[in-house]
Amino acid sequence: MDYETAEEAAKRWGISVRWVQALCRGRRIPGAKQLGRIWLIPQGAARPADQRFRPHHSKPSFQNTDETNKRNLQKERGPR
Repeated sequence: MDYETAEEAAKRWGISVRWVQALCRGRRIPGAKQLGRIWLIPQGAARPADQRFRPHHSKPSFQNTDETNKRNLQKERGPR
């Protein structure tokens, strides 16, 4: 199996070397090995998904929030 260094993977993925090292240390890159101070990553390994953010998370629109607030006020006040 051919390997590339963390520096080479960082250039290919467009992220910092430090972040690649953190991904390796967190066992997020399958097959990555540490040889002394150097991380070896299988050549062609895919960049792991960023788990800092939720994918497809959307905030409610203001219109929906206003309608929900109106309904809640009507429930609290009762029928008129």
